[in-house]
Amino acid sequence: MVLRRFIFIVLVVLFSMVSLAHSAPRFVRIAAMTWEPYSSPSLKNGGFYTEIVHEAFARVGYEMEVDFYPWKRALLLMKEGRVDGLIGAGYTEERTEFMSYPTYAWESDFYFFHTGKGQDKVADFKELCPATLGQLRGTRVTKLVEAQAPCIDIEYVDTISKNLDKLVYGRVDYMINTPETMRHLMQSFHPDNVDLLKAVEPPLEHVKIYTVFSKQVADWRTLTVDFDKGVKLLKKDGTYEAILRKHGMK
Repeated sequence: MVLRRFIFIVLVVLFSMVSLAHSAPRFVRIAAMTWEPYSSPSLKNGGFYTEIVHEAFARVGYEMEVDFYPWKRALLLMKEGRVDGLIGAGYTEERTEFMSYPTYAWESDFYFFHTGKGQDKVADFKELCPATLGQLRGTRVTKLVEAQAPCIDIEYVDTISKNLDKLVYGRVDYMINTPETMRHLMQSFHPDNVDLLKAVEPPLEHVKIYTVFSKQVADWRTLTVDFDKGVKLLKKDGTYEAILRKHGMK
């Protein structure tokens, strides 16, 4: 009788432990760089894109933490599987070796920008030469520039805000980014120069900006699928549009 009771208690404890393990939410660690207005530790809820990612995971039962790094560092952490995902990555065939891409992405355009001392429209980007371009280290956009306008001299920086400072103070002729980022940064850090900001037509490229997942993480396939499910739920219940309006993206 005592033995039966002991076995019963052990089974109950084991069942409870298994149930708790299955009910506990998966914790995901996401990396991001400071790329306003998409993601930044200085923005409310980490920026609109960070909030979308957080809420999408919450809808499908995940807990999420985001940490901010320089871009090259974030890519290294993804390659090593030391983070589960990364906010703000463009697509390249090379990156698919260690990154999983979901269906959802934010879409925008990358333009060359200047502050009044460059050209506003070109038929070929080589027409911008001779010129100096400020560019973030480790980004895939650099390869586009090297292919389409190898005559442009590239100066590398570690942060987008530093690159903007160089553009405003005339230390580089151009920088490349999306219109929403350039407007946000100019209004935040150089409001007196907002009217000087000009985009060169046409855009360098139309881009999809993804939240990607490290293939070094065991359940990367599940994370990728669940993230898309979460985004669909956000769109269905109206939260997605509400987030965009809250951050001035609508």
